[in-house]
Formats: sequence, C-alpha cells, structure tokens
Amino acid sequence: MTCLQFKAKYLGLCAFLLLAGCAPFEGSLNDETASTENNLKYELSNCCSEITVLQRRLNLLETELDALHEEIASTSKTNSNVVKDRTNSIHNKVTSLETTTQKLINDINTVKNHGNEVSVAMQQCQKQIQKLEETNASHTGNIHNLDVAMRSLMDAVQYGMGNNTKAMASLNKTSSGSVYKVKSGDTLEKIARNHHTTIEALKELNQLRSEDFIIAGQELALP
Repeated sequence: MTCLQFKAKYLGLCAFLLLAGCAPFEGSLNDETASTENNLKYELSNCCSEITVLQRRLNLLETELDALHEEIASTSKTNSNVVKDRTNSIHNKVTSLETTTQKLINDINTVKNHGNEVSVAMQQCQKQIQKLEETNASHTGNIHNLDVAMRSLMDAVQYGMGNNTKAMASLNKTSSGSVYKVKSGDTLEKIARNHHTTIEALKELNQLRSEDFIIAGQELALP
C-alpha cells in the first residue's frame, strides 16, 4: 500500500466516523451495538495512533529521501568536477607528451641531417686525403729522382773538377813545379795569402768560376 492510498483510506474512515457520530440514533441501543461501537472506537484510536506513528516515519523517510537526493546531486557534481579535472589533467599531459615527442622527432631529424652532412664531409675529406697521398707519393718519387740527379751531377762536377785540376796541375807543374792540395777549412783567400798570391791569380790559373767552390783533397796549381 502506497502512502497516498493509506492517506485516502485514513481520510475516508475519519469522514465515516464523523458522519456516524453526528447521525441521531433511533430507539435505544442494545448492548451488542454499544459493544461494537466501543470496539470500533478502540480500533479507531489504535488506527489514529498507528497513523500518527506512520506519519512521523513517513516524514522521517521523506527527510532522509531529500537528504539522499541532495547527497546524490552533490556527489554527482563533485564526481563530475573530479572527472572534469582529471580529464583536463590527462589532456594536458597528452598535449605535453605530444609536444615533447614532436620535439624529439625534430631533434632526431636534425641529428640525422647533421650525420648525413658529416658523412658527406668525411667522404670528401677521404677523397682529398687520397689525392694528397697520391700527390705526396708523386712528389716523393720526384724528390727521389731529383736527389739521384743531383748526386749524379755532383759526381760529374767533382769528377770534372778533379780531372781539370789534375790537368792544370800537370801543365803548371812543368812550368813552376808548385801544387797545393786543398785541406778542410781552406778558402782561396787563405791559400792565396799563405802562398803570397791573389785570389784572381788562383782562379785564373785553375780556371775556377767561384772562389768558394773548392773541396778538400782538390789539387790547385800555384803561380
């Protein structure tokens, strides 16, 4: 039985009893009718008491129900705010992660491009080094060839100078009989001074082009 049905039944019973109490009794009431009336009054009193108790309980239930509705509404609002806050927090984290990821991708691309540039530069350096090594090897060969040629030229010059000196010494020896063998540290000026002659005379007599181009062991004719 719902609360509305109970209230309707209660109001109907009260109206019936009210009408019954107001209606005049015809004739004298017998004992059975009086007993029945007393029983009805007792039951009515009990019903009224129960109705009062139920009404109080109904009020309490309605109060509790209202409190529950308010709690549900507050909880729903709080949960909604919490969910909204968490959703915003997650969205911000996702946005931050996306930004960080994009930055990492850009950094990786930059490093990759730099690596490619370094690789190209290294290849160019290797080619240049290879060319330099080839040029160095060619220069080394040229230097070696030049050194051999210089040695051969020096040997030829010394050989020619020796033969020329010997020839001149032999020629002059027949006329003057004086020959000087060059020692280490000698110069034409020193030799000329020691033998009381001049540098020009020594150069002309021995057909020398330079006063410094004499070597140890070389024989010079003296005037």
